[in-house]
Amino acid sequence: DSSGEVFIGSSKEASFQDWEFIKDLRTQSFANRTIEATSPKNQNVIVSYNKLDIGDLVVVSMVEKDKALTAVRVLLTKSALFFIAILSASFIISILASTQLTSALRNLLLGTRKIALGDYNVDINVKSGDEVGELAQSFNLMATEVSRLMSENIEKARMEKELETAKAV
Repeated sequence: DSSGEVFIGSSKEASFQDWEFIKDLRTQSFANRTIEATSPKNQNVIVSYNKLDIGDLVVVSMVEKDKALTAVRVLLTKSALFFIAILSASFIISILASTQLTSALRNLLLGTRKIALGDYNVDINVKSGDEVGELAQSFNLMATEVSRLMSENIEKARMEKELETAKAV
């Protein structure tokens, strides 16, 4: 009650008469609050109190500050570890995705170099269904068509040469 006597509870305190919040109850309009206090046994505690609408009773919840802060530290540690795990997973996934993309682009680059050197029998094997995969398919079609046209040109040149030889004969 407002005098600090404990009516019902599991508190080891027999009375809260010497506690600072009891003085608040007596001297000013009561505010439901949570405060940091020092017990008569010189323990730092966190006290939450709330006045009930029944008579002059107050509900008091008290926990040792070290125990409360230990829970906060554990929560912060777990949160930090979870953040690091999420960040690591994101990093690994981004590395894998970028490696897949760059390897497909590297295959396309090697294919263009082969064509530049005159080797038209190029087949780029890209298994992705995205734009890079479509580009690889288009590249393969282009290389096949260029190879076919080159073969036709060679055949046409051979036939023209034979025709010239026949005319000469």
